[in-house]
Amino acid sequence: MKFGLVAPFEGRYRFVGYDVFYAVRLALREFNAAGGVGGYHVELVAYDDGADPAMAIEQARKLDADPDVVAAIGHFREETTAAALSAYASGRIPLVAPAVLDPALTWGEADVYRVGPFAGAVASALLSRVKGLGQFRAALVTQGGPLGEALQRDAQAYRRQVWPVVSPESADWLQEVMASGVRVVLCDADPV
Repeated sequence: MKFGLVAPFEGRYRFVGYDVFYAVRLALREFNAAGGVGGYHVELVAYDDGADPAMAIEQARKLDADPDVVAAIGHFREETTAAALSAYASGRIPLVAPAVLDPALTWGEADVYRVGPFAGAVASALLSRVKGLGQFRAALVTQGGPLGEALQRDAQAYRRQVWPVVSPESADWLQEVMASGVRVVLCDADPV
């Protein structure tokens, strides 16, 4: 019996893949020491998706081709998870998606299980904290992900303003945030 792990082990996000790899390996070691599943030990099969949607699909298909794979953990990026869902659905492989905030990625034909909350719940907690700090306004550094969208959408319900909204791809994003005078900065972006 095998569990698949698909994460970025090379490239810009490899630190994510290796953090997850060691955590999953330790969890399986403890699980197997306790007897495994019905006396069977679980083996880990890990593939690199390079944080690339095309590679994510290819790696999900590799898991599908192995009849011993009973579940998968991955992909740790919204776009790679979305790209690979059809491969998991066709192979009927359940996917544990610990880093997916977009609720749309857990609907459809694939069996997807999330470990954390949806983007709306995270945004609600953050905006509640901004309000609790007595701050009216917060800057947002975003790459257009589901958390940034939820923060912008829900701010009015908390009578807060999310401004400025900047992209970390912009050369002067930090200067723009600093010039705005905000005391709270929210981030829905890759590490910068």
